[in-house]
Amino acid sequence: MTVTFTAPIPANPSAQLQVVLKILESGVAFDAKGVASVTTEDFMHSYLPEGAGLPKYTKAEFVARVDSMKSTFKTFAFEVKEIIEAPDTIVVYMVVHATTKGGVSNRDIEMINVLYVAEQADGTYKVKKSKEYVDTVKYVKFAADVQKELLA
Repeated sequence: MTVTFTAPIPANPSAQLQVVLKILESGVAFDAKGVASVTTEDFMHSYLPEGAGLPKYTKAEFVARVDSMKSTFKTFAFEVKEIIEAPDTIVVYMVVHATTKGGVSNRDIEMINVLYVAEQADGTYKVKKSKEYVDTVKYVKFAADVQKELLA
């Protein structure tokens, strides 16, 4: 379970970029504690486009989802192709490569994740909100295939 970068990463990333890199690394490793450690208590994750009807998650729900994924996937990787940094916001364009333990492949789902970070009282940053724009055609097909596998 890896994060690879075809996008350049600064030699000395900002504090807000460091926290985004940590959530990516923790997420791809299904490290629920790692994800929890870099998200605010009021963290929210949502998918775009909103019209696709995909679920929204609170921090507790998102952390539980990350933890549950380790029982489903054999391989899971993020290929980060571009990072755009602005004050309190990081935009990550990446491709997710995943295969379930039963052999279902995700067909390389592209996504853009907009991560909003907030400076904490101690000067560190945490992720407050994540809006994930996914290739809904591929995502819905993959989710259906995974669901069939889980029900079999």
